[in-house]
Amino acid sequence: MKTIIITIIFLINTLLLASDIDSSKEVKHVDEEIYEIEGDFYEKIRQIEHEYRKDFTKILLGADKVEIFIVKFDELKTINNNIDEEKFMKTLSNKQTEILQKKILSKDEINLVLTTLSKQIKSPENENHIDCHYPIHGMKIHKQDVLIFESTFCWFCSNFDFKYPIGNGTLQTTEEMERIFKKLLPIPQSEIDRFNKQFKKKK
Repeated sequence: MKTIIITIIFLINTLLLASDIDSSKEVKHVDEEIYEIEGDFYEKIRQIEHEYRKDFTKILLGADKVEIFIVKFDELKTINNNIDEEKFMKTLSNKQTEILQKKILSKDEINLVLTTLSKQIKSPENENHIDCHYPIHGMKIHKQDVLIFESTFCWFCSNFDFKYPIGNGTLQTTEEMERIFKKLLPIPQSEIDRFNKQFKKKK
């Protein structure tokens, strides 16, 4: 009988302690709860995107044909369903831009560009919230006659577009990337002058 009483007292004390713990918990407002789970959601998305970019660069480094372009930085137009890919390139926000110049890279140039580009693509902290996108360089990368990467590059706001399986994103460029692109295919002075005239600001 004494053992039973002791057991009951122990259970009562346990329940009272649990009650004290529960009552001490701060009740969160529903807005805070939603904010927390949304933060978790976007963090998981960032992790998934980073893993995808890392895997993609493994394919990218095996590319066998790379073309770079000078494109028109303004007068971007909504993509035509019958886009002439010899004259126009796809860019952000479902737009197309006119191709002004084109260069097919040599094997050594391909290695240089892809090494630099892949390093930046797979960088874990690599997001760019678009302030603008005035593309001046473009790029198309092929592997086994398949176009695996197409992007335009804005050095003014330091961004380029990157396609995920669902939707597009924008990534940050680097000074090294800008230097290499400008060396391989220099920007015509006429386009530099035209840009500066419009924006009255040099990069």
